[in-house]
Amino acid sequence: MVSEAEIERLRVSRPQAQVLRQTDATAIVVVPGVRLPSGWSRSETIVRWLVSPAYPAAQPDCFYADLDLRIGAAMPTNSGIQQLGAEQLLWFSWHLQTPWRPGRDDLVTYLHFIEARFSDVR
Repeated sequence: MVSEAEIERLRVSRPQAQVLRQTDATAIVVVPGVRLPSGWSRSETIVRWLVSPAYPAAQPDCFYADLDLRIGAAMPTNSGIQQLGAEQLLWFSWHLQTPWRPGRDDLVTYLHFIEARFSDVR
């Protein structure tokens, strides 16, 4: 479960970020205005990811961005169209390459991973 203190740390980093608690004990993190490097079809996107009830022991895995996001005109590797709530979004099956450590890693850590992965793709 995501603590209020952790939500506040995320909001310090990204004031418009939201953590939407769901009735099934999951949460959806929504971070608008994530800047993208050149080569992407947009200059920024809204990033979303699911947080399981086992968080922080269970790391976040995969994330979503705006449906029309492309690298140039191509679909990014390991991505596809999936539903999240009522929205169709572009789902990224991009995974952490370093071990997740609860107590050290948090929502901000995962956001930094996403931003770094967007920068690695050219």
